[in-house]
Amino acid sequence: AGAGVLQPLTPDAGMLAVVTPHRIAAYRTADGDLRWVLPAKTGCSFEPARSVRRGGALLVAQPCTGPAAAWTAQVVAVDDYGRIVPGRTPLGNGDLRRSPGGAGSPEN
Repeated sequence: AGAGVLQPLTPDAGMLAVVTPHRIAAYRTADGDLRWVLPAKTGCSFEPARSVRRGGALLVAQPCTGPAAAWTAQVVAVDDYGRIVPGRTPLGNGDLRRSPGGAGSPEN
């Protein structure tokens, strides 16, 4: 029942996804900070056990109940910055290390 619920989003497990039927939430493991949430589409649900890693992406099945749902809409690709879509401009997930002199922000 819990297969595939926790998925590392980076090779060093610096970001961790929690995949549930209703949403995918990503947390920074260094401090537990919630970085992004992706809700399932209406009439669809994520299936944590039906996920696979391909390169830097985590592909998660999102089967939908409607007969008109294309198979391409039933697979979601995410990485440590959120959903992978053409032309996205992801927010930074932050490097918790501050630069010399204290400059820089762990938030971005």
